[in-house]
Amino acid sequence: MMNIHLTIVLLLIAAFVYTLLPFAFRKGFLLLFNAAFLLSFGVYGAVIFLTVAAVAHFSSAFLHDAPGSARKATLWLAVAVVTALFFLSKGLLTSAWIGKNGLFGFGAQTAGPLLGTAGTVGLSYYSFRALGYIVDRYHRRIHVLPFRDLCLYLSFFPHFLSGPIEKAGSFFSKLSKAKDFDYRSATDGLLLIAWGVFQKTVVADRLGVYVDTVYSDPGMFGSVQIVLATVFYSVQIYCDFCGYTNIAIGLCTVMGFESAVNFKQPYAAGSISDFWSRWHISLSQWLRDYVFLPLSYSLLKRPFLSFVGGKTRERLVYAASSLSTMFLCGLWHGSRSTYLLWGILHGAFLSFGRLTAGARARMWYSLGFSRTNAVRSVLARSTVFALVLCSWAVFRAGSGHDVISLLRNVLSAEPVRGDLAGGLMTGDFLIAMMLVPMILSIQWVQERAPLKERLRESPLLVRWALYIALILSIQLLPMEKGPERFIYIGY
Repeated sequence: MMNIHLTIVLLLIAAFVYTLLPFAFRKGFLLLFNAAFLLSFGVYGAVIFLTVAAVAHFSSAFLHDAPGSARKATLWLAVAVVTALFFLSKGLLTSAWIGKNGLFGFGAQTAGPLLGTAGTVGLSYYSFRALGYIVDRYHRRIHVLPFRDLCLYLSFFPHFLSGPIEKAGSFFSKLSKAKDFDYRSATDGLLLIAWGVFQKTVVADRLGVYVDTVYSDPGMFGSVQIVLATVFYSVQIYCDFCGYTNIAIGLCTVMGFESAVNFKQPYAAGSISDFWSRWHISLSQWLRDYVFLPLSYSLLKRPFLSFVGGKTRERLVYAASSLSTMFLCGLWHGSRSTYLLWGILHGAFLSFGRLTAGARARMWYSLGFSRTNAVRSVLARSTVFALVLCSWAVFRAGSGHDVISLLRNVLSAEPVRGDLAGGLMTGDFLIAMMLVPMILSIQWVQERAPLKERLRESPLLVRWALYIALILSIQLLPMEKGPERFIYIGY
């Protein structure tokens, strides 16, 4: 199993070396280190990566430069998108197929339990970056990148495994502004990395034991255990993914590179659309820019909607585009029925929110609650969190049958069956029960003022006490069996 602490130390060394190099050598160093990082997962991953990069490069080069470019640009765009989607669908390159058969006769090879199957590591993320680059090139939003620059962009090691999904133009703009070694950037980055490791090893992995126990056979547990496991899962998946993102952003911060933000207190959202502006932000923006908006503009031009009046037509188009986009978002996670149902649920939530926005505003006004009213804010956030919990229950369930078992047992009269602590030892269960409200309350507190700013304004003694407590927690509180694989590296 890959050691998360050793991996981070190696990546940090690379980040510090990058800041100490003359600017002229930085791109070359990054390209070499990215290549070594990619090859560490095996030959298969490198072959797939280079294929996707080559398709993106040659198609983008021919989009507007070939004779008869208007027609050929569309053809090259279609070829590139279909090819990228083929790899993204993981057809023959699923983990199971590679694990059993290998590729080109080399035999099976995996990247270890922490990162998943070698052939598909980072595939979803760099495929999306490649698709975004091709579409931006088609619309002339970006010039053709040299192949080495495209490979550098697609394989940038902090973003390679699970994002954020940065656009090519934004990425190179920030890379050109990357600073030399800076003490504040280094300390801010190290603190983010430490917090990310804490989220993953202390919180997510601990909650995951309870969640796996309950969701592996939901019919054996009572309503309290299922609700508790679902709340645990909402915090587990957040801390697991946000923990990885904080490590990635921390590495970028050490390098003097301003990475895109991927999470912004999602469980403090006041609506489902607000939730998606806070959760996996780079994916949400990618889906908005490359799926939702083009689909909406296309539908608005269709003659079959011409008989519908202005606002009604806009609402219908929004609903259809939201359902389609979120269905694709569910499909991006995998073809399992519960992923698709999760996407449809969020599409329905978004559509319902848009269609009833006016009626709900009038209702709040008639009750005397303004937009800034505290009671209205708490009710809205609580409702959104409850809806998100329901969707996470569907997402985590192994099958449609498990969803039915969850619903049946939640509505049963028996609150607890067997051991309330599930698969956790009593001490770990009590720690989990303290960590969950802590993580959720931090999100609500962050809404008022960023904790980083509050920390900077705190007395030196208080800051160092918190730093030491964080380091001790990372050393003393992780689960004995070691870190589990990051959840979103599997998608």
